[in-house]
Amino acid sequence: MTSNASRSPSPRPRGRPRLGQRAPGESRAALLRAAARVFADRGFKAASVEEVVAKAGLSKGTFYWNFESKDDLFFALVEERIDRPIREVIEALEASPATADMSVEANRRFLEIFTQQRETILLEHEYWALAARDPEVQQRYAERQRRLRTALGVALDARARTLGAPEFALPSAEVAGAFLAMMSGLSHAGLIDPEALPPHLFGEMVATVYAGMVARASGAG
Repeated sequence: MTSNASRSPSPRPRGRPRLGQRAPGESRAALLRAAARVFADRGFKAASVEEVVAKAGLSKGTFYWNFESKDDLFFALVEERIDRPIREVIEALEASPATADMSVEANRRFLEIFTQQRETILLEHEYWALAARDPEVQQRYAERQRRLRTALGVALDARARTLGAPEFALPSAEVAGAFLAMMSGLSHAGLIDPEALPPHLFGEMVATVYAGMVARASGAG
């Protein structure tokens, strides 16, 4: 994944910002916002560090105070825009009471992460495309997906216990993988033709599939 454009000198020791400079946290946030726009418009491979810092209104020196390389920036952006919000969704599901409506909660969170942020969908698609061509990125992407499947599977099991449902016929990690694939597919399809997929569809599908699993495990399906 590393290219000439993404190689960098060793980061300098971090210090206090000078008068008039942005604080390190503010500069990092500005670079992440700029990267989201540049990667969405140009793609990771075509984008350069120079374009990102120009969009952020910062210097290359500031970039290398915050990130080691373009690769480092990309994965930090994936963590902030996609992985952390998904983990928060999983944690909310695991902690939700039996009275909570899964379709409502899933819809709300799904809309927050994807359908309101075109850049986020493009970022996930870019990550997938890189993984499909680069063995190193493929391994990283696969490991990340396994972690998400495991965490979501644990949350689904916890939800089932909250509802008093018996053990599911399918392993929870496999069900979690199907849910993640459905989320990815719907978000990408919605990017191309938003009117073809109503925004509530993901939550309704999750609720319907999960209700069917609970009913089947309970002997009612």
